[in-house]
Amino acid sequence: MSASHVRSEHPPEAIRLVDETEHVVAVCLEGDLDRTNVAALDAAIERALQPGNDLIVDMSEATFIGSSVL
Repeated sequence: MSASHVRSEHPPEAIRLVDETEHVVAVCLEGDLDRTNVAALDAAIERALQPGNDLIVDMSEATFIGSSVL
């Protein structure tokens, strides 16, 4: 089996912004998130929280969230 077919022990992380409505933005977290993701999460939340917007943080697809992320 080649290395490309070996499943990683930790799934890749993803932080996505999703426009739910005109004034509601979701920050969707996927995979493992720890202190290495804090800056990217801060940036995503900052982009989502434009004046007049409400924020949803969707953690339903996260497999691990370290305390530094919270």
